[in-house]
Amino acid sequence: MNIVITIDSKRTVKRMFILLLLVELLLVLLDGFINYGKWSSVIQFRRIFNVAREDGIATFFSALQLFATGLVVLAIYYRMRLENLRAWRRWVVLLLALFFLFMAFDDASKIHERVGSGVAALSSKSASTKGSRFVGDLLEAYPSYNWQIVFAPFFGLMGLIILIVLSTELKHRIVKMAAALGLLCYMSAVGIDYFEGIENSYVPIKEYFQARPYTVKHFLKVIEEFLEMFGTTLFLSAFLFHLLSSFKELKLHILSDSGQQGNSAVDRILFP
Repeated sequence: MNIVITIDSKRTVKRMFILLLLVELLLVLLDGFINYGKWSSVIQFRRIFNVAREDGIATFFSALQLFATGLVVLAIYYRMRLENLRAWRRWVVLLLALFFLFMAFDDASKIHERVGSGVAALSSKSASTKGSRFVGDLLEAYPSYNWQIVFAPFFGLMGLIILIVLSTELKHRIVKMAAALGLLCYMSAVGIDYFEGIENSYVPIKEYFQARPYTVKHFLKVIEEFLEMFGTTLFLSAFLFHLLSSFKELKLHILSDSGQQGNSAVDRILFP
């Protein structure tokens, strides 16, 4: 028995993109009505839908998206190995895959925030050394969250890697645009996070809209988280379309006869 699975890459990615975007919009609406609007009187239930918190449904969804994106980029890397493409191109894609996988774990465990706070604590305890004093003074002078200055070189490098992959590996114009927009969403989210970390930065917005401080801070955080999720959706869609469209044909053969035990394997992958 032969089973041939046919996938329309364009239609599949388009449906996935629409579905993920609808989920993200739904999460924002649930936060607005159930959490902020207090449709539920039980605060523990409201926290489940609080997009601004790190222990709600939105964070779980975001981590899953990042993990899926990492796996897709990892599949692109293995396909490049099969084609025996240049080593530097493969390594760049592998680094990008590891970045998305790291971000998935980071989203669920707040690694970058804790590392930033840890570096600040260590520099204050070891202020006697010249290097520690420099780091401590730098962190003290920085107006926003400590993690940003600690991780700035890392995220800057990953932004450069994304641009390299965008220019060297992605062939379709719409895919390039999606990846570029995804990077812009990430950069905008970091910009909002920087703004949030500055003391009393939200006061002009609060006074303009005549809103409570909590309202301003909460919805700035919601916008930031939405931009991160939407950016990941764009990356996932771009890389998945690139992966699927790179296959000319993918066949799954399930073989079984009287002289051989039933088994299943990917029998043949044909590349263009």
